[in-house]
Amino acid sequence: MSDAKRTGRSGRMVIAGLALLAALAGVQGWIEGHVLGGLAQAQGYALHRVAPAATDPAIDTYLDDHLAYAPVRPGGHLVLMLPGSGGVPDRMQDFLETASGLGHHVLGLSYPNRPSVARRCAGQPAACYEAVRLEIIDGVDRGPQVEVDPPNSIEHRTLRAVEHLARAYTDEGWARFRDGAGLRWETLV
Repeated sequence: MSDAKRTGRSGRMVIAGLALLAALAGVQGWIEGHVLGGLAQAQGYALHRVAPAATDPAIDTYLDDHLAYAPVRPGGHLVLMLPGSGGVPDRMQDFLETASGLGHHVLGLSYPNRPSVARRCAGQPAACYEAVRLEIIDGVDRGPQVEVDPPNSIEHRTLRAVEHLARAYTDEGWARFRDGAGLRWETLV
């Protein structure tokens, strides 16, 4: 094993150990804010946890935190990471950190993704898959297999998260992904 891999693994073990101790001691928020936040800045990005309901009180389902990464040297796109069926942004951190390290703003989005589309559409015609996915994206009712209203849709959650980040972290460049009342979709990946 190379020294770099050994150092990376031992660093993650130290962080995991600190997180466990923090949870046991009831100071997890302090560790995340001071230790993990400092490590993120040292690696070239700022990390923010964003509660979906904090961006808009009408968002009332699938409330795992969004994860937002702002690179120290921005210039790329906004990478929107949708974790897939049953996934949450916390499980995508390696990908999110890598994308941010390449100079992109990154948003790991929490959204209605349980149960899977395959499970929702089991035994249904193929058109079910498209209808369910579109409803999750925009919140327009397309059938009984899924109930996602516009505030809980991917589009709305993304817009509100970017607006929130642009207000809260004015110096990080989040506002450049907005255009008037909407998103500049051509800047998203």
